[in-house]
Amino acid sequence: MHETGRATYLVGEVRAVLARPDCTDVESRTALAGLIEAVRSGELIDRTLTAALTDGGAVLVDGNKRAAAMYEAAGTMPIRIPMRLPIYLLEATAGVLALEGLLAGSINYV
Repeated sequence: MHETGRATYLVGEVRAVLARPDCTDVESRTALAGLIEAVRSGELIDRTLTAALTDGGAVLVDGNKRAAAMYEAAGTMPIRIPMRLPIYLLEATAGVLALEGLLAGSINYV
């Protein structure tokens, strides 16, 4: 369980979790702040996200901080501008760890 009381975070919870006084992940907090600024300034080039369909639902496996930065920046921008996000969706095989699945070819692109 994480600080949210669940095994995973929602994209909209990442910034609050990293801002907690007991959070020691300074590297992720700094990276997220930089990504938020890059989104706001239009300098974020890589907007790719990778999600996996698991027994527990869809989970981001790459691009977590990018997704959180885009979420946070969108909430503070004066004008809502639609953006296209390339999203790779993986279907995981039950009982196979993600990295082992990638190496063994047991993850299917859908």
